[in-house]
Amino acid sequence: MACLWGAFLLCAGAAASAPAPSPLEAGIRAYRAGDFGTALELFLEARAQGPESDTLLFNLGLTYYRLGNYTAARQTFLALRQRPSMTAVAEYHLGLVAAQVGQMDRATAHLRAAAAGDSVELRRLARTALERLTDRPVARASTAYALLGLGFNSNRNQISETIRITGPEPESAYAELTGVLQYPLPRLADTDLRASVFRRDYEKDNALDQTAVQLSLRRTWRASPWRVTLAAESVAAFLGGGSLLSEYGLNLEGVRRVGSSTLRLRYRPSVIEGGSGYEYFDGQRHRVELAGEFPLGDFQMQAGYEAEINDRRDRRVGDQFYSQSPMRHGPYLRLSRTLTPDLTLDLNAAYRRSRYRGVDRFVQDDTMHVERRVENLAYLGFALRLRVGPAWGLRLDYRYTDNHSSLDPYDYTRHVALLALEWRY
Repeated sequence: MACLWGAFLLCAGAAASAPAPSPLEAGIRAYRAGDFGTALELFLEARAQGPESDTLLFNLGLTYYRLGNYTAARQTFLALRQRPSMTAVAEYHLGLVAAQVGQMDRATAHLRAAAAGDSVELRRLARTALERLTDRPVARASTAYALLGLGFNSNRNQISETIRITGPEPESAYAELTGVLQYPLPRLADTDLRASVFRRDYEKDNALDQTAVQLSLRRTWRASPWRVTLAAESVAAFLGGGSLLSEYGLNLEGVRRVGSSTLRLRYRPSVIEGGSGYEYFDGQRHRVELAGEFPLGDFQMQAGYEAEINDRRDRRVGDQFYSQSPMRHGPYLRLSRTLTPDLTLDLNAAYRRSRYRGVDRFVQDDTMHVERRVENLAYLGFALRLRVGPAWGLRLDYRYTDNHSSLDPYDYTRHVALLALEWRY
């Protein structure tokens, strides 16, 4: 992406004319002539003479960027961001730097901050850059993310929509740890390896503590106007120290621009193997998703529709009959807005209808009751992220789930809140 906003300050600095130009003025002339090496020497000379003006820091950052020294460019623009009148300009260029090294999440955060600035022209440039990010290949640099927080779950017994563990005191505080590492494979173009781990420890006891480990290998191709990504994925989930399930699958995704919007198509087939005591999870699952991303006023909006088909093993155990092959589908909506350069708000909403293949049979009031399981799930949530440093942030997360089921044991509500410290590299 070109460094478009630089024209103003470059021209402003070049307007001054003197018989003996200062190092800053001479550096701007060298930059405009395309002699970035000489420009860097002159800007560093001007910096040594001090003091550091906004114009000097800006042009020094631009020169580092042109020379491909993205680490130095980032540090310079981070210093520039501390100047109140230059915050939005610095955010824009920090976004460009992050995009060049493949740190797309960080690039998006910086560009969204620039898009919330006061300058109409800068907002336009930032939104244009955000649109172009979609057409870039997968990350070319290693990235890492970590989250450590404390939370509260009002219904921890409901592990998922299909598994509920009966136990005392369903509400509990918990500690949560998440880590993600993405590493590009240098010998395979546009290919990266991703690993993630999730751990949740409840205060009450260890029976419902959860752990999940995921590995994926992704490859991206450009087939204009589409960008296609194919990933091989594996997930291992554990409950209370024992194996809950293992999942192996593919993730095929196509992305393309449609006007000012981004269209995403995704298909995810997988094979599931239940752990000891959860054999009824054995089977296959197929998921399809259609989504669109587009700006809506000051918000970045994503709207989509998901459908899921399960073909799992139905088993009779004693007096219970497990029918765990649901068909699910429903829409979702996600909104994101940068409130200030350091504060971002995300809003999420979803609705999903589930219909199970067979009937559930259970004893109630000494009578045999038979009924098909049908559910309507509504979900609402929000997340506030406050950046407290170049790589650090605070996150406040709240989620509300309301599941209406035709069978009382699966009819539930849940509140989950989390306050966490985030780190990105």
